[in-house]
Amino acid sequence: MRSWLPKRSAMTGLLAVLIGTAAPSALSWATPPRTPATPGPAASCSYRLDPPRRTTLASGVAAVTSSIVATSCSGDAQPVRVTACIRADGVGTQCHAEAGWTAAELNFRPWRAGLTYIATGNGCALVGNPPVQVCTQLGPISVGL
Repeated sequence: MRSWLPKRSAMTGLLAVLIGTAAPSALSWATPPRTPATPGPAASCSYRLDPPRRTTLASGVAAVTSSIVATSCSGDAQPVRVTACIRADGVGTQCHAEAGWTAAELNFRPWRAGLTYIATGNGCALVGNPPVQVCTQLGPISVGL
C-alpha cells in the first residue's frame, strides 16, 4: 500500500531543522527588546488664581471677581475641574466650578466697600493609569477693596 505522503528525504529533514531553529529568531524582531521602565516627567497640571478685584457687571451691579484656570499640564495629566472661591468676613463664602480647561470665574455679590476679600482656588487633574484624581490648592490671596 502506497502512502500519499512522499518519503522523507535528507533535504526535507534539513529543511525541518532549519525552519524549527530559524523561526523563533526570525519572529523575535516583532517583539521589542525588554528594557527597564524609566520614570517619565512627573504628571501634573499648573493653575493660575487671579486676586480679587472690584468689577461692575453688565447689570450695573458692583461685584468682586476672581478666577482660576488650568494653564498647562505635563505627562499624562488632564485637568478635570477648577473651583474659585471668595470669602468676605461678615458676608460669607461663594464658589464657582468649571470642568477641564474652562476658567472658573466667580462674581461675588454684594460688594461692600472696606472689606477684605480672600480668594482661594482648587484645581484637580486625572493622572496615571488607572487614573487618580490629584488636586492642588491655591491661595489665599487677600485684598482690601
